[in-house]
Amino acid sequence: GFTLIETLVVAAITIAIALAGFLGLAQYRNKQAVESGLSEFRAAVEGTKRRSVAQEQRSRWGMRFTNATSGVSSYTAFKGSSYSTSGVDRLYSFRAPVKFGNPSASSTYDLVFAPLSGALSENKVLTLVGGSAGFIGDLVLRTIGSITARNDKNVVGYWHLDEGTRTSTADASGNG
Repeated sequence: GFTLIETLVVAAITIAIALAGFLGLAQYRNKQAVESGLSEFRAAVEGTKRRSVAQEQRSRWGMRFTNATSGVSSYTAFKGSSYSTSGVDRLYSFRAPVKFGNPSASSTYDLVFAPLSGALSENKVLTLVGGSAGFIGDLVLRTIGSITARNDKNVVGYWHLDEGTRTSTADASGNG
């Protein structure tokens, strides 16, 4: 048979391995959530840009990005040269644990695509964060209308300096 000490050692090792696997799975799920959220987010932004280029419904199109203090971060496609509730066409939201890191908490950001070209008035980086594992995804929007996505991991702090377009910056990592 086995002694009590041997049984306790085996139980401790089994618990340690299970805990490590559980933590690894949680980090993997956060990473996958950010990657799929970024993919869906990019598709929605590109779709709204196409609508503006095509001047669908004889209008330009834009998006509003809302980072709520509590609750779910969302983004909205709207018709017109500025946001109004009457122009809202589609509302999207992220699945937990994904939220915006930029725009910062309790803020919104609007962008409107130019008709025909899809150009923007300024460069902008919108950041998604997932959980506390340091996974982020950026959607980089350029004035020429290009849209690029990128991911990063193990981020502790992350500041967008937006190439001189703002007078202040905030941590977009979701860690503070």
